Amino acid sequence: MRTPRRVPPAVQHVLPEMRARGDGTLLLTTGFSSTIPAPCLANAGMAMAGLRNWARALHTELGPEGVYVGTVTIASGIVPGGGEADPDAIGARYYTMYQQRDRAEEIIGDPDAFEALVDQRFRVAPDIAGSADATP
Repeated sequence: MRTPRRVPPAVQHVLPEMRARGDGTLLLTTGFSSTIPAPCLANAGMAMAGLRNWARALHTELGPEGVYVGTVTIASGIVPGGGEADPDAIGARYYTMYQQRDRAEEIIGDPDAFEALVDQRFRVAPDIAGSADATP
């Protein structure tokens, strides 16, 4: 497999060596606006959605070569002493992913609460077809 074009510089720097030795780990981070559209985060959410999709594709493509790729999607504010949102707890989740190498994505926080917050904040209501549209 050839290295994809338009690879972020950090990945471009380490990936060839990982592939050559048949071992390595890439852990990438996104926010939950990569999965739930949030108007106030639309520009970042679009970029994160692309990164999340790319990381999952790399997970599938590079896994057989011994290179593990995972993404950590954070659906919470990061708060010291905040349970699973505590920086040390988040770091431990990254380390567990690195050790286990058994999943493409780890979600930190409560996705349903994030979606409810977006719905409440932007008054999202289902349209006639059942998809969500923002109401004025």
